[in-house]
Amino acid sequence: MKFLECITLNPKVSLEKGKIYSFIEMGNVSTNYRNPIAIEEKPFDSGIKFQDGDTVVARITPCLQNGKRFYCKDIGIGFGSTEFLVFRPKNESVDNLYLYYFMKTDFINQCMINSMTGATGVEKRNTWRYCNI
Repeated sequence: MKFLECITLNPKVSLEKGKIYSFIEMGNVSTNYRNPIAIEEKPFDSGIKFQDGDTVVARITPCLQNGKRFYCKDIGIGFGSTEFLVFRPKNESVDNLYLYYFMKTDFINQCMINSMTGATGVEKRNTWRYCNI
């Protein structure tokens, strides 16, 4: 089974504009810890949405290369900037926490880095699916 057959990239999460949700900015994501350093509360306007059990990975340089990512636990539903990609298992065949650690592997990180384009170093959504996974 191929990787993208098992996970959903940027899955749908319903948030109401103006309602207060957990917010995580890139500066509060560590390269060493599974959970965000800090979680803010702010009204939703736009951004990448996530919920508990999701794996959230930076998709810009140098944050991707440095390994900025976090696992959503005890956050509920929330959002962050468009500088993130969200990964969620499609079903119970993949454990949420296993997915987080799989996304930390050098192989996956290198696949994502190799798919980056442009002067700003932004990972093009879905282009890294061509890695042999």
